[in-house]
Amino acid sequence: MLKDGQLIIPEARIETTNACQARCTVCARERMTRPLTTLCWGHFVSIIDQFQRLGGKAVSLFGFGEPLLDKGLIEKVQHCGDLGLTTYITTNGQALTINKSKRLLAAGLKNIRFSIHAISPKDYMDVHKGLDWLTVWRNLANFLYQNKKDGHPCKVHLSVIPMHEERVIDIRRTWEKYVDFLEVWRPHNWGGAKSFRAVFNHKTTCGRPFNGPLQIQADGNVIPCCFLTNGEVILGNTYEKTIKDILLDEPYHRLQEAHRTGNLKGYPCENCDQRNEDQGNILLYSSRDPEKKTGVTSSCKLPVT
Repeated sequence: MLKDGQLIIPEARIETTNACQARCTVCARERMTRPLTTLCWGHFVSIIDQFQRLGGKAVSLFGFGEPLLDKGLIEKVQHCGDLGLTTYITTNGQALTINKSKRLLAAGLKNIRFSIHAISPKDYMDVHKGLDWLTVWRNLANFLYQNKKDGHPCKVHLSVIPMHEERVIDIRRTWEKYVDFLEVWRPHNWGGAKSFRAVFNHKTTCGRPFNGPLQIQADGNVIPCCFLTNGEVILGNTYEKTIKDILLDEPYHRLQEAHRTGNLKGYPCENCDQRNEDQGNILLYSSRDPEKKTGVTSSCKLPVT
């Protein structure tokens, strides 16, 4: 995670809120039991300051929630941008009003990724419980218009998981002309909370405990992986210790040693699909990364150094 006192992957995924208005079938939202909370401004500033001193360069302001439900999100984007950090959010788009689009762009948002796991209204409503196809489409179109009007300061990404066996070519025909980058993924198992993928031929490690990226939940807990719905592995809390101390502390060392030896008993990693030996059919298509490289993060595509 750290090399010479600096983050190996200079990205932090900071969950500013774990609230969400949807119950999508592709997600393990129904398994979440931790209290709903939003990361307060003062602690967010402290986390960003520590992150930057550890060599951080890119901040993904999302986790297991819808970031647009955080009323302080725009100020957090602005703060990161003012410090020279590259910003990312991933959203379902339901709450992306015209006003929020204008304010996010004015705040300096550099990347936005829409999660739209369908190509037809019927299939969309079947997957995205609690969301509305027309509202999301309108919000996406309005954002694209405003972004173009402002000189295209923000890269627009779109991620699709074909939950109704949609063909990649049809997904590309539907979405690719509208966005800067399109990726098509198979669904994953959310650390065992779902069972979309078969689990077989495990590697010793997925690499995340050694490389990152840094993952912090809205309650301040540092966890090793974005697939953990309820923070099943908590490595420390940023309200109690510094990020650096947490990354050098015994719980992190124990997890790394378990991944080094492959003795993962007691960890959800033991039966996780992210350790499958063959990951070749997981990323079905990427216009951003045609070679579909492994060893990079899905939100930023930052290389392991």
